[in-house]
Amino acid sequence: MNRNLNECRYLESFLAGKLNSVEHESFMSHLSICAECWTQAESARTLRMALEPFSELAMPDDADLRIRIALDHQLRTPLADREVMDIEETAAFLGITVPELVNCLDNVPAFEVAGRIRFNRERLIRWMELKERGLFREISHDRSLMKSNILTFPGGLSDEQHDEKANSGSF
Repeated sequence: MNRNLNECRYLESFLAGKLNSVEHESFMSHLSICAECWTQAESARTLRMALEPFSELAMPDDADLRIRIALDHQLRTPLADREVMDIEETAAFLGITVPELVNCLDNVPAFEVAGRIRFNRERLIRWMELKERGLFREISHDRSLMKSNILTFPGGLSDEQHDEKANSGSF
């Protein structure tokens, strides 16, 4: 176990390509037994492959590390725990597509920071609760109207009066 922890400390150097051949081989053996290091190394490899088309762009030396840290933070912070969400996270939170969210931005509580639209999770939850209450009131109101329309017949007769007239043939 202690050897395993000693090997784990070489992860950053491995990812940066700064191990000599002996250290590299040793760390490759370590990856076969350490799931945590393997997962992080695989994530870094996937990230590098995704960024390959942009390799000719001038990027700061620490960009790879900063991106990995940001991705790690994103993956470790569940959507439900984020207080402020971007448009993609909010669309996923609401169960709609980004274009659908963009179409209804005037009706959704949002704010702008540095030219980007952000959404406060708690405000969205309160907004949804208010929407649900309003919808419930509308449905209840519609049902009560339907009941009153069903129970009230032309001429202001009740159900019983209407049935009596219909049975007596006086319509």
